[in-house]
Amino acid sequence: MPTHPPARRRSPVQRKARRGTTSIEYTMIAGLVAVAIIVALTNLGAIVDVLFTLVAALTTAAI
Repeated sequence: MPTHPPARRRSPVQRKARRGTTSIEYTMIAGLVAVAIIVALTNLGAIVDVLFTLVAALTTAAI
């Protein structure tokens, strides 16, 4: 005797709604990844700017 209820088949409308939900979730994840990349590159740009300023100052002092 089975102890679990029988599985129901999803209607085409339910499947389409589920696909839409999944695509929205993937879009949100992609957006968060894009924001993380932008923040990382912005911070990296600031570090590189300081590095180039330091190298320029040392080069000017050496000349």
